[in-house]
Formats: sequence, C-alpha cells, structure tokens
Amino acid sequence: MESRHQLNQKLKTACMAENLIICLDYDGTLVEIVEEPSRAILPTATAQLLQQIDSLPKTSLTIISGRGLIDLRRVSKLAETIQLIGSHGLEWNEATLQHLGSDALPEPASTAATTNLELIANVLGPVDTPASGIELEHKPHSIAIHYRKADAQTRHNLLSHVKQSLESLKGVHLLHGHCVLEVSCHELNKGTCLRTLRTRTGANPTVVYIGDDESDERALATLHSTDVGIRVGHYPSVAQFHVSDPGEVIELLWMIHHFRNSKNQRVDFTTQPGP
Repeated sequence: MESRHQLNQKLKTACMAENLIICLDYDGTLVEIVEEPSRAILPTATAQLLQQIDSLPKTSLTIISGRGLIDLRRVSKLAETIQLIGSHGLEWNEATLQHLGSDALPEPASTAATTNLELIANVLGPVDTPASGIELEHKPHSIAIHYRKADAQTRHNLLSHVKQSLESLKGVHLLHGHCVLEVSCHELNKGTCLRTLRTRTGANPTVVYIGDDESDERALATLHSTDVGIRVGHYPSVAQFHVSDPGEVIELLWMIHHFRNSKNQRVDFTTQPGP
C-alpha cells in the first residue's frame, strides 16, 4: 500500500490536469455508516465544500451511490447543480442528464424486469423480520437486504436462503456490500457508470475516485495510471491508496480544492496580457 505522502503527491499531480472528474460514494465515504441509514445526513460544511469544488473550472464532481436517487437527494441536501447518480448508476438527476445527455441514460426497466423484481419481492418477503435484525429496503431497481443488526447465525441462514430461493429466477444479480445484499434484475455496476462519465466529459479527463464498498471496486478497476483510486477502510482492493474513514476523505477533498484552485490561479496569472 502506498504512503500518505505518495497519495498527496498523486492528488496534486491529478489536480494539475486540464479536465478533472471527481467521483465519490456516499455512505462510508462522505458520511459514516450508521444503523439507521435515514440519519446519515451530509454535514452542511461538507456540502458547501463539494459545491465549491464542483464550481471550479473544468472540474466535475459526481456522487455515485447505491441509494435510490430520491433518498440520496434527501440525505445529501446538495444543490441541484451537483451531479447525483443513484441505484449504482441507474438513476440520474437533472444535472447529470444535462452534462451527459439523456441518450446516455441506461435503458429503462423492461416489463419483464419489473415483473421479476415483484417475484423477488415475494421470495424475500418472509425474511423481512426486524425482530431478527433483518430489514428489506425496496428501491426503484432493486431490493436491499440489510442485516447489520443480525447475529452471525442469522446472517448465515439468510444468505443461504436467498441463494437457494433465487436460483430458479433468471437474470437476477446479487451485489454484496457492508452488511447488505442487494438483489436486482439489472446489473448494478458503477464501473459502467464511470466509463460513461469519462467518455461524455471528453478531452481525456483525469479521474479521482473514492469509495468504501465492494460496489466501488468495479469503478476503481477502470481507472488509468494517471487517475487516483482510493478505498476507504483497509480492505483488499484494486485501489492504489487507502484511507481510514470519512474524516480523512474530507481532508483529501480540502486538499483537492486547494490544489485545483491553485492550478486555476496560476493559469489565470500566466495568461494575463503584458503591459
């Protein structure tokens, strides 16, 4: 694992790029993971910092979360100018649509996919027992099974039951996260989402991607040598760098703001006409 000094230097170099994309996960990256997801509200100071970074020239900031878009809007309370992408890349807010173009939006759910999601809901219904620490969250394109509050044996039984119960359904995708299993009829893939962001931004942008979960690994795996990939928490990862928690992520964002702002100030100075 590379050192913090090397991370700082790589970030500084990335911030000198002509075009910069910054992608961030939400839970576990910008805010701590909490037992009640509805309480993971983005602090006002963090929201203001994100908006300041996004307003810098040739700098694009996007939140890519597993949360549904409506829920992500509610907890983040970010301005509508910030690009928000929910459901692991399947839901885009208006700012994202304007930036990328509506023709790049993933295909809408088919009737078959919607029917399958209803079948999945019926299969999973019996496991929704809060008394055992298991809760279901119904999202627009998936169902998330939260088992953070469950004991080890209950977790084992749950995962075995889900696997066996869904074997007969075709086109079902499972995505594991921190004490959550997401079941969908769509492939939930932040990597595909990041490729679209990079392609549509054009001009060979440099990417800084920060995430804490297994769902972020597919995005991190798409990064180029000039990009910066950071995994929050000390888990096995394709990311070159690790930080411990959201507090360190905020420190990095302040550094990005400083480096990027300094870069733009130098450009402004050097392009001023002479006397």
